[in-house]
Amino acid sequence: SYSETFNLVTADAIAMGVPVVVSDQIGWVPSLFHADPNSTRSISCALRRAEFLDEVGIAARWNKRRLHKYNVQAKKDIVRAIGSVVLAQV
Repeated sequence: SYSETFNLVTADAIAMGVPVVVSDQIGWVPSLFHADPNSTRSISCALRRAEFLDEVGIAARWNKRRLHKYNVQAKKDIVRAIGSVVLAQV
């Protein structure tokens, strides 16, 4: 993706333990799995890296940890935003 910052398809793949390669626009995915979407070389290198890290059992664990961290922070941000709206109405 050139502009999407979350990407549900990526989150679903990670939840299923599938290694992913994404652009740097999806910041919650570890940078080891980022590739320049305009560079076949960058994509190829990232795919090989993701495949290797998947084979040694690291990719899924890292990606799931980052997805969980992102979700925890998103929940906090939403609660904070809702709280400020409610307080503004009081």
